[in-house]
Amino acid sequence: MQQLLKSSTTENRLKLLRDCDEQMGSNWTEKIYQSIAQTIDQRSQVYMRTDVDVRVESVLFGRNRSIIVSSNHGKLIMSNEVCN
Repeated sequence: MQQLLKSSTTENRLKLLRDCDEQMGSNWTEKIYQSIAQTIDQRSQVYMRTDVDVRVESVLFGRNRSIIVSSNHGKLIMSNEVCN
């Protein structure tokens, strides 16, 4: 945990979380990044305050441009609109 808190970049933290998941058979990376994506969706929706029905979807990418996680709405977009 101390290593995670002392890490200087998000990318290093992601690597530490993935290593921990692999060693312990846990799912912390998914849980943490899923929470981040959901929070982005919620806060962005509140920030926009529009009368138009706009749905915010988040997809978080790593430095190598691979998808780390997507919010529940983001998964819907990725499966229905981007990939088809």
